[in-house]
Amino acid sequence: MALSRDGTLRLAWYTGADAHPGVWFRQSVPELMDSTTTPVAILTGRSLPPVHIGIGDAGMSGTLFACDADSAGANALTVARVEASGRRVMERFVVPGTHDVAYPCLASERTMPMAYVAWTTRDAGLSRIAIARWEVGR
Repeated sequence: MALSRDGTLRLAWYTGADAHPGVWFRQSVPELMDSTTTPVAILTGRSLPPVHIGIGDAGMSGTLFACDADSAGANALTVARVEASGRRVMERFVVPGTHDVAYPCLASERTMPMAYVAWTTRDAGLSRIAIARWEVGR
């Protein structure tokens, strides 16, 4: 969940429900929240494990997401951006070379199309922290 400067509430969640497995997003002003609005699919797939989601406000660039899974169910890092209106996914990709990703976190720069994603990995029994710079919309 993220609350933008203008009071817009941004919610992202994972569900393993048979009918709608995946990561979903909804954006609204809390006083106008409509539970019948169809959420935007950020990541879907029948083989998704429980997914941890990082969410961030990127101002005019929209809302940013980082997930510790891809559509095939692997523990790769998937990042996505939903347009500022909250109605559609503008970009989504799996970060090359990532594996065993867990608990991604996002930080973004509101005045530049730049974001940073940090996550943990486990390799040979060791926990490591990794970070990547994301040039949003490029």
